Amino acid sequence: MIHLAIVEDNDATAQLLCSYLEKFSREQSVHKGQTPPPQTFTIQRFATADSFLEAYSQNFHLVFLDIQMPGTDGMNAAQILRARDSNVSIVFITSLAQFAMQGYSVSALDYIVKPLDYPRFSTKMHRIMRSLPAVRALDQPSILISSAGKRHVLSAQDVYYVHVEDHHVTLSTSAGTLPVSSSLRSLQNDCERLGLVRISAKAMVNYRFVTRMDRTSVTVLQPGSSPSVTLPLSRARSSAARAQLTQLLASGGRTGGTV
Repeated sequence: MIHLAIVEDNDATAQLLCSYLEKFSREQSVHKGQTPPPQTFTIQRFATADSFLEAYSQNFHLVFLDIQMPGTDGMNAAQILRARDSNVSIVFITSLAQFAMQGYSVSALDYIVKPLDYPRFSTKMHRIMRSLPAVRALDQPSILISSAGKRHVLSAQDVYYVHVEDHHVTLSTSAGTLPVSSSLRSLQNDCERLGLVRISAKAMVNYRFVTRMDRTSVTVLQPGSSPSVTLPLSRARSSAARAQLTQLLASGGRTGGTV
């Protein structure tokens, strides 16, 4: 699911943009042969940049931002937004294309010129969607993680293990150690898609990096970073985890070591 914000003071323009997004979503679903079509986007509209900035909590993947608005204008709002979140994608909405050229200073993804028409909008959206990290996370075996105010798209080769310590969840990854606010339980389904296996109430390991396993522990390699880490294998999960890891290792291979 892609979370969008529309920051536009003109009601008619905001409604038209919503209808175009819904149409684009339906067309993409039909193209992929999905019936009934799923809801690709969640959309939240803000009538002013000030109300948007006040409510912003880094939950959005893409922001459609009108440049000319009363109060804080779109360009100043984008500068404030970019200082808070370096990863969110910004698309400007403007009546004059030259205003959108200033968007390079805030790393805007694209711009849409008013008045809106669907053919041009659809062409823009295809390009925008190909560039969104959240879309790449949906189309590939990867997950989107928020950590310390930044978003990370992590593939199956990026996550070594997930561990809970002192009630805090951290991911050991190719990008370093990433603390997250989510619980291990809420992350489990996403991590399983990447090939991670739950070995205890406090840990999941990526089978690709398992180098050793016995009845009480699992050792995981961390390529190019810290030494291998040995994590406890709980008695309650031992049989199921060992069977699952053995099956995955047999079918998918591993980085190396002895199991």
